[in-house]
Amino acid sequence: MAEGGATALSLPGDAISVILSWVPVKSVCRFRCVSKDWLALVSDPAFVVNHKSRGAPVQLLVGSYCEVDCAPYHSGLQVMDMDGKVLWTIEGFAMMPNVRSSLGNLVCFSGPDGITRVVDVTTGKVLVTCPLRTGGVSNSNSQPYAIEISVGRAAVSNSTKVVRLTEYSPYQPQQTCEVLTLGVNDSLWRQAPSPPTAVDVFSCESSSATVNGVVHFLSSTYGIPKKPSDSVLCFDLETEEWRSKTIEGPLNRDTELWSKTDRVRLTGLNETLCMIQTEECHANIWLLVDADKSIWVKKYTILMVKPFYMIEPLSVMPDGVKLLLYYSPKNWGESVLRVYDPSVGICSDDIKLPKHTSDKVSVCNLHLDCFVTPARSDVHWTVLLGKTAHRYQRRHALRLI
Repeated sequence: MAEGGATALSLPGDAISVILSWVPVKSVCRFRCVSKDWLALVSDPAFVVNHKSRGAPVQLLVGSYCEVDCAPYHSGLQVMDMDGKVLWTIEGFAMMPNVRSSLGNLVCFSGPDGITRVVDVTTGKVLVTCPLRTGGVSNSNSQPYAIEISVGRAAVSNSTKVVRLTEYSPYQPQQTCEVLTLGVNDSLWRQAPSPPTAVDVFSCESSSATVNGVVHFLSSTYGIPKKPSDSVLCFDLETEEWRSKTIEGPLNRDTELWSKTDRVRLTGLNETLCMIQTEECHANIWLLVDADKSIWVKKYTILMVKPFYMIEPLSVMPDGVKLLLYYSPKNWGESVLRVYDPSVGICSDDIKLPKHTSDKVSVCNLHLDCFVTPARSDVHWTVLLGKTAHRYQRRHALRLI
């Protein structure tokens, strides 16, 4: 009998496993201290996989920073919470890193030195370091002009792959495509077919989005200065081939809408491809609802009250309604976050990011496997649980083992 006459219930292990698989990562980490059985359960690989399919991950922001007001420049990656507070930094890169894409705890980035890197943000370990190839086109003296890098997971094999497009001239569509599989000879790039038509590639910003095992690129409009395209080319990570069918965007078919369009970008939102279209004073966010028929729906219209370069939706908030938006600044201005509420059509006040944040900010979704693996640093337990709870967890975990 429990205190007060209540009967203490003892649930079967299978029932406890199912219940805990729905619990957020932070709480599950704390539950390791309950007993030896719970410690074994939470650390079991099968439970970790099951939890990943159900439990909410810890979301963190990752962006680059460069302190341009000091010499030499001080730059690196900064890992932030969803309010823009810096939790830790990852340094040791000679040049300013440009974040290109993320997948789980992995961030893919490049820099002016042309080297592609993939880093595990939970350990700070660089998993891949690959320089650019020269002579990727018929002219062996050709030097790379711009690259686009995207990381994603193949739909069937579940292999994590990095795709790199290299452009050798800003005036002619000379582009090569390469693929690398993480964990399988991490220094070996495989030559893949070049895109059927030229795609947009930028030297310092991302222009692709990976959704459901497919990397999506905007087609290029060479010869039309500052005019975007809304046609989407698709590279299948499983087959490592370009799909024959192009997804037509929603803008070019409307002459008036197309004439007002300033910039077009792609991103992913809740495993849905999004097209962000900016006009003079607002941005429209289109969601792809049928890739085969090229059907898009304009889901959000957001006012741009300041001269920002681009708006990018980072994630849907826990309420399933509001959006977390990243406002990319012009001319080294301040980067800010805003929460957009579509029910009233307004944004929250600016959440200022650290002063030297630059270029793209990406979201990392950290699941339970990022925190129960022995190789993970103690610093991340501290971030998750707080210093007091972290000391409590370590002390009691030692008693249980």
